[in-house]
Amino acid sequence: MKSAGTLPPGNWIHVFSGFGEVISTLQAQTFSGIPVEEAALRRLLQSEVMEILRRCIPKAPDGGLLSPRLAVERFLRKYPLTKENKEDNFFDIDTDSWDGLTWYAVHLIAVRFHPMILDTAIVSPFFLRFDQTSNAFEETPLHRSIVSLREELRQFNESNTPESNAVVYEHTPRARGYRKGSVEVEPMKLCGLLHLYDRWINIIELCVAIYGHLDGKPFVEPLLRSRSPVRGMEEAYDQERPTADEIAAIFSFDDHAVQRQ
Repeated sequence: MKSAGTLPPGNWIHVFSGFGEVISTLQAQTFSGIPVEEAALRRLLQSEVMEILRRCIPKAPDGGLLSPRLAVERFLRKYPLTKENKEDNFFDIDTDSWDGLTWYAVHLIAVRFHPMILDTAIVSPFFLRFDQTSNAFEETPLHRSIVSLREELRQFNESNTPESNAVVYEHTPRARGYRKGSVEVEPMKLCGLLHLYDRWINIIELCVAIYGHLDGKPFVEPLLRSRSPVRGMEEAYDQERPTADEIAAIFSFDDHAVQRQ
């Protein structure tokens, strides 16, 4: 750039000491193929997802990182919850299985999430796909996961209460005098605790999938826990709720086939 002459209004100057600095300065705007606004939102979303993960994943005494998923699945294989036995007065659970499950609960004390970037990402067009055939935006797997994560966080905040965690402290090793053997746990209280754990597991799974994709990896659909820890309840929920196709067939504006009671 010549030093002589008057610079035009609004001109910006960046002093480069080498070609590498030119590349690093312009890469986000020119070479990545992503608009600056989208690149900024993706980076902010990635940072927020990582912060959620940092608050979610407990660290074991040996320094390893643990997810409650394996503990929950191991527990439910041994003590499955069904629509029948959830009406029982008590579950008789051996103390080793109970302690292995409830060890994680201490990491949930006072944990609440207040995401800001997720809400912006949900309404942003950057995570949708435009279909030229239908001339409309389509939801992508990434966008669905962002919406699901926001809902799981909401349900987690609602479920992580002293009431849902009370059953843990009723049967701690100290509360039972460090006695081995078994504890009697009310099934409905156990359902509440496992529902909270399932929300926790899903938050981790969704965050890992979202972060990995924003980091440049192919999107991998997360394996999520169901809405209820009770076996068979997920199918019952699905039967009670109409599908999108069923709603579209009933409330059709093309043939006015609207059925009203």
